[in-house]
Amino acid sequence: MKARHPASIYLGQYGEIKSRCDLLKEQLNELRQRAAGAGIRISEARTSPSFRQDRMAESAVRIADTERHLQDMISNLAECLDMRLWLIEQLDDETEKLLLTMRYIKGMGWVEISMKMHYGESRTYEIHKSALDHLWEKKGE
Repeated sequence: MKARHPASIYLGQYGEIKSRCDLLKEQLNELRQRAAGAGIRISEARTSPSFRQDRMAESAVRIADTERHLQDMISNLAECLDMRLWLIEQLDDETEKLLLTMRYIKGMGWVEISMKMHYGESRTYEIHKSALDHLWEKKGE
């Protein structure tokens, strides 16, 4: 089996990172919805004994900590995505930028890329290889 180009592996992670980021955003939204519902219950329970209020306060702190942690993770993943986009933009050749964007950012297949770029598949593969080489050089700079 032919070894994959390191730039292909690096860019290929874009889709996985984006999916993970989207899932964490969903998790954060669910947490916020639950916290909003808990806020209503907390305000209704103010007449309960203080030990229950302490438990509610502890829960509120845990929710806030979890929210902060999720936001940090989302921010780190977004930075990884931005780095890949930025690296593609550093290429000098617009055709290479377009091809890498279609392949790794949009997730398009080879046949569709070849059709959209009006190249045969073998020429598309040549451009792809050249683009990966140039991108990896830029990454090393």
